[in-house]
Amino acid sequence: FPANFTYAGDQTIDAVYGMVDWSAFEWLRLTGGARLERTDIAVDTVNLGKNNERFAANIQSTDLLPSLATTVSIRTNLLFRAAWSQTVVRPTYREISRAEIYDVAQSRTIRGNQNLTMSASRNYDARLEWYPKPGDIMSVGVFYKQIDKPIEQASETRDNSIIFFDNFEQA
Repeated sequence: FPANFTYAGDQTIDAVYGMVDWSAFEWLRLTGGARLERTDIAVDTVNLGKNNERFAANIQSTDLLPSLATTVSIRTNLLFRAAWSQTVVRPTYREISRAEIYDVAQSRTIRGNQNLTMSASRNYDARLEWYPKPGDIMSVGVFYKQIDKPIEQASETRDNSIIFFDNFEQA
């Protein structure tokens, strides 16, 4: 609802990946790689209620996404792992389509934004693993993610009756 909007989308993601795994020392293992992705997302929205008014949205992007991980063997049964990677977050068809959908549960209209861009994400994590006996593991880990231009919901009105998607600065 309203039933006067239709949209159709197409998404193609081509990618290649390379990786190197190197045991630098008996106690140190390094793994690195990179993924090259080409993204093509297209959405065609038609407003049937306004004489078949059309809106097109298209995102084309080529991204190099590196990653690096290390494993340090502190003892034979105690490992420290750390990793860093870059990834992307793609909007969904719904988020970039101009189609308006009425959310009955929230009593509001939700619409996409044809000007959305993909988000870039940097990911960090570290973990300490202890293997007290074969088959058992205890671990503690932390992670951090930083997103540039995250896709978030925003309100067009003070009463939140019209919601749309937008790129914010950071998350």
